Amino acid sequence: MITVHTAAERPDLWKIGSEAPPVWPEYNRHGDVLNQWWGLLDEELPEFQFVLYDDGAELVLAQGFTGPLAWTGQDEALPDGIDQAIEQIFAQRRSHAPVSALCALAAEIPQGGRGHGLAAEILSGMRKIAQRNGLRHLIAPVRPSWKERYPLTPIETYVRWRRADGQLLDPWMRTHERRLRLPAGPGDRAHRPGRRPRLVLGTQRLADPP
Repeated sequence: MITVHTAAERPDLWKIGSEAPPVWPEYNRHGDVLNQWWGLLDEELPEFQFVLYDDGAELVLAQGFTGPLAWTGQDEALPDGIDQAIEQIFAQRRSHAPVSALCALAAEIPQGGRGHGLAAEILSGMRKIAQRNGLRHLIAPVRPSWKERYPLTPIETYVRWRRADGQLLDPWMRTHERRLRLPAGPGDRAHRPGRRPRLVLGTQRLADPP
């Protein structure tokens, strides 16, 4: 059975997950803004970071990184990308501002665990974290996971590539398209002038919290 445990609830499991080898390609590990804040997520927002844990195998399968922020529900009010999102998360946390959405920042699955449906389990875990904290929306700046395989292809072209069955080519974007509302055409949030083109924003309205 796969269960969800936050860093606040099970710091021991979180530590195990954090000690795993890096899962991101080299080019994704040098963002000045992200690197400034990333190490503070489990210190200042431990209730929003979590692991997927296989109870039977006693194994940490994956980690999910998220943070709460204020969002009106309008596309125009979404952060421009992950850098602005994480800055907004920490600014609002430190100022005790009211928040209404959970922003998915990353899903880290070790190489050996990929292809077994864990991406969907992580998104499900994010929904649980959001609802547990009374947040009505889940938003996700999605980093395409296969873009490095096509370095000469513009990102605007790559994010629209689809397989013969009509689903998106990129696995991580495909998972989000099935579970979140991804923009689909020119002029969407990912491709407006001035936006960071490597990110696609998806959103999902959650059921009202109990």
